Formats: sequence, C-alpha cells, structure tokens
Amino acid sequence: GAFDWTDTRLTSAALALFSLSLAAQGLTLLLVRGYYAAGRTLVPLLVALAGAVGTLVSGVLYLRAFQNTSVLNFVEAILRVEELTGTSVMALALAYASISILSTFVLALLFEYQFGGFFSAVRRTFFEGILAALAGGAGAYMMLVAVGPLTLTSTLVSVFLRGFAGGVTGIIVTALVYWLLRNREYRETAEAIRSKLWRVPKTEGEITVSASAEDVGPSRSQ
Repeated sequence: GAFDWTDTRLTSAALALFSLSLAAQGLTLLLVRGYYAAGRTLVPLLVALAGAVGTLVSGVLYLRAFQNTSVLNFVEAILRVEELTGTSVMALALAYASISILSTFVLALLFEYQFGGFFSAVRRTFFEGILAALAGGAGAYMMLVAVGPLTLTSTLVSVFLRGFAGGVTGIIVTALVYWLLRNREYRETAEAIRSKLWRVPKTEGEITVSASAEDVGPSRSQ
C-alpha cells in the first residue's frame, strides 16, 4: 500500500516513544553483562520474561484506554498527531517503552540488592549525563528555532539541513558540557578517538626489532 504523509507522522511519533527507552535498554545490557559475569543468569532471564508478558498486557490496556476520547486526544496533542487516523497504534509503542523502563528499574534494584554499590558508583555519571542531555537538547532546539525561517527550493533539503544543524549543535553542546564537568567516560572516549585518528609516530629510540625464533633459538645438532 501507499505510504503517505499520515503514515510518516505516525511513524515519527512511534519512534519518539521508542526513543524514551533507549537509555533504559543500554543500561539493561550493562546489568545483564554484570549478572553473566557473576554467573547468575536466572535473574535477568526472569526479568526479561516478565517484561515480555508485561508488554503484551500493557499494550491491551493502553488500547482500551485509548478508546476514551479524552485520553486519546491528550496523547495526540503531546505527540502532535491530532486529526490523524490510526493513532491508536501509539499504544503499542507506549507499552514497549514504558515496560522497558520499568524492567530496567527492577533489574537495577535487584542488582543493587544482590551486589551493592551500583547506585553509588554511577551516581555522578548519571547526573552528569542528565545535565549534558538537557543542555544538548536545549542547544539543538535553539538552533532549530534560529534556522526555522530558512526555506530552500526543495522541502527535503530544507528539512535535512535543519535536522543536521540541530543535531550537530546538540552534539557540540553536549560534548562541551561533558568537557566542562570533566566527565571520565567522555575523556576516555575522546582519548581513544584521538589515538585512532592522530597516531603519533614512534621515534627511533622507541622502535624495537624482534628477532625470529630461528635467530635466537638454539641451533639443532646436525
């Protein structure tokens, strides 16, 4: 079938809901690896199964809730998909995102209870990430407002340039905030990228020549 502008807007709204759980999914992978390293694989398995069941159940509940006109209009207003047909499909994306966040929260609580020290170890990084994300989002939004009046002959080019300018600005502002906060993860990432892109050649004194085993090994008796 045809994929029209209505389908495009609904897809964008669904992606916006899915993006809410991106951080939760990344944290889930970290916690699951921690459990695997400790040899305890049952807990993440049970949480994943409960999350799958919860997603199905909440999807049905959200679909029923969306039958209420007031609830549906409220969600449509937030996602800016008013007066579109088929907006009830947003219930599935909302169910997946909300249960993903809830599953991550439960898994983090269980991890803290069993091993301890997890929350205290990530507290500083957590708040630094929130601050950098808010600053990056604000920078991207201000750039979009600044380039909003810009109109080119092609709608595709106009939308692409606006999104590109906003995205680049958000990345720069986020990196700047991380740098000002002296975030450890940011410094490690920046150092790794710098070492890959700008390799410092070794001096003559640092170059070592390794001999082969035939040169240094004992000679066989004839």
